Amino acid sequence: MTQKQLTSRQWSDRLHVDWVHGRHLENNKLGDNPDRQLVIWLPPSYHKSTSQRYPVAYLLHGFGQCAWDFGSDFNMSTMPESRSVLATVDAFMKRGKCAQMILVIPDGTNKWGCSQWIDSGINGNYAKYVARDVVDFVDTNYRTIPDRRYRMVAGCSSGGIGAFHVGGGNAKVFGAVAIRSADIYFQVTHVPWLVDLVTASHPKGFTGPVPGKGLTWFCYAGAAAYAPNPRKKPFYGDLPISYPTGELIDDIWRKWLRYDPIIAYKRYLDAFRTMHVYTDCGSQDDFNFHLGHRILHERFRKARLRHVYEEFDGGHADKNNQRRLRTLEWFTGVLPGAKPPRNKPAKKSRN
Repeated sequence: MTQKQLTSRQWSDRLHVDWVHGRHLENNKLGDNPDRQLVIWLPPSYHKSTSQRYPVAYLLHGFGQCAWDFGSDFNMSTMPESRSVLATVDAFMKRGKCAQMILVIPDGTNKWGCSQWIDSGINGNYAKYVARDVVDFVDTNYRTIPDRRYRMVAGCSSGGIGAFHVGGGNAKVFGAVAIRSADIYFQVTHVPWLVDLVTASHPKGFTGPVPGKGLTWFCYAGAAAYAPNPRKKPFYGDLPISYPTGELIDDIWRKWLRYDPIIAYKRYLDAFRTMHVYTDCGSQDDFNFHLGHRILHERFRKARLRHVYEEFDGGHADKNNQRRLRTLEWFTGVLPGAKPPRNKPAKKSRN
């Protein structure tokens, strides 16, 4: 069933757009509103019972998106499934391919395009906002199973690195984490963006994102998230590269690298050992994130961390709907009482 085949009554009953006050987003220096939209998608069976409770998948959006993008009728996938996110998930649940569950999409957008879903203080404490403000709101207002074993945090791209940090930093809240096509391996993937920022900023220097150069926005978003600086108005973050030479500034760059999953995983290992962990990435990722995912997989493996690692044939934005469905299928397989999932072997090794 496609989204257009669902009646307007069905959509109004099951697609909710709430407003949540983010206590942990208050007084952020960027001036972003702490009151945020929260998109809730209720499963097909939700209104058939007044007592049944459901697992919850918290889905973090990527850079330049917002919560409502998931609630709009738009195409997030290449062929063969060119349906909206929610319509595709709806059909998947009705066919019994994954558990009936509530989908929750928080809003992590900010002045520069995305918060990266981390706690940076002046940027806003987005990890605490998700794990505390949003989870508390959902458990209070919907029939959830209020138990970490029935909660997954997942995301792709900026949402993927967000899931890594939100999950790893809040293992008492979430029992499963899905890290998909995440921003990773900064030394290879992020340095070219910073160099391009230097070039695009000539001859004026660093005066803010450059019109028509999308990744320059990410550089300022990264600065506010990874190296917040309350004295650096109006950007409130430190860029780790010099203008006009393009030399990396070591002390600032180390602050950025602290959030790179291939480094940050060490401080989350104990947390991840108590969780179910899933990672995936396209083998031709446009930003070369697949290289970092391979490194992370090897480091997880050497640390004897049980996890699932999958690579699919495609680029960064390819097969997004299909991979999201795969994530929900995997989450279903690790829920308490579920039978062990019978997964097809991935193209690359996995543990």
